[in-house]
Amino acid sequence: MPSGRQVIPIAVLGEDALARAGLAGGLGRELGLQVVGQFSPLDAREAAASRARVLLWDAGTAPQFAPEALDRELAIPVLALVTQARMAADALAAGVRGVLRRDATPPRIAAAIQALAAGLMVLDPVFAAALHPARSERGRPIDPLTPRETEVLQHLVRGLSNKQIAAALHISEHTAKFHVNAVYSKLGVSGRTDAVVRAARLGLVVL
Repeated sequence: MPSGRQVIPIAVLGEDALARAGLAGGLGRELGLQVVGQFSPLDAREAAASRARVLLWDAGTAPQFAPEALDRELAIPVLALVTQARMAADALAAGVRGVLRRDATPPRIAAAIQALAAGLMVLDPVFAAALHPARSERGRPIDPLTPRETEVLQHLVRGLSNKQIAAALHISEHTAKFHVNAVYSKLGVSGRTDAVVRAARLGLVVL
C-alpha cells in the first residue's frame, strides 16, 4: 500500500449472507479499504456503532426492498447497491448517500466508498439518466449559480437539511431556504434528489 494512504474501514450490509461474504472478500483485496464486519440491514445501527466509516448495503433484487430499514440518523454514509432506478430513487430519498448498480466491480465500489468518505455523494450515471431524463439538456442553459448558491448545492449533495445548511454557512434557516429554492429554480427541479442528479449531469458536482 502506498505510504500515507488512508485505510477506510467499512461494514457490509445485506440480507443474503453469501452475497455479503462475496462483497467482503472482493473489497478486502482493494487497496485503501478494510472490511470490519458483515451485518443484516436490521443490524445497521450496530454496524454504524462499529469503527466502520462507510456502510456498504447490498439491497438485493427482492420486491420487499425497504430503504426505511436504514435509520436516517446513522452517523456514517451508506452506499447502496441496487438493480433498478426506482430503488435508487427510494434509497436516495431515505438518506442513502451513494447508489451504484448491483453488478458494479470491486474497484468501482472502492472508488465510490472513497468518495463518500471524503464527503461526496455518488450516483451511477445509468441511474442519473433514468431519474432525470435527458430532455433537460435540450433546453436553454441554466442561469449561472452564484458563489453562495454553489456552496448551498454542495451541502445539498452532502445530504444536509435547510437547518444544517444554515448552521454550516452561518446564516438564518429562512435565508438557507431562500438559497435552496433559488438553486431548485435555476436547475429546473423541485426537490433535493432531482437537484443533485441535474447538477451532476451538468457537471456542477462530482458524483
